[in-house]
Amino acid sequence: MKSKTEQLRMKRFSILLFLVSVAHAEVPNECQLVEETSAMLMQLRQSGLSLDDVDFNPEALSAKEQVLLKGMIDDAKDVPIYQIPLTRQKAIDDFKAKWQEVCQSADVVTPTETR
Repeated sequence: MKSKTEQLRMKRFSILLFLVSVAHAEVPNECQLVEETSAMLMQLRQSGLSLDDVDFNPEALSAKEQVLLKGMIDDAKDVPIYQIPLTRQKAIDDFKAKWQEVCQSADVVTPTETR
């Protein structure tokens, strides 16, 4: 069985790899990547891990992607950590749906550009 430190290290590594893939995503897949990233962040939050410990390589992300990720992290921090597994899963699903809707209704990868 892996220690909590090893599990945390693996989750950090997973996020790092995932965010690198977000940085190089094709346009049609951006909303899917936003959805997956938001779900992963909320899973970490609901597991009780500090989102302040999320490691990502800023050089792998554009300035706009960094702003988006910071917004997701800040938003996730506002969600309470639930003790009941079904409530935790609902929090994950709701957070993912919220960010999916945001992505579909706006160009989240370029949030500072005017249309």
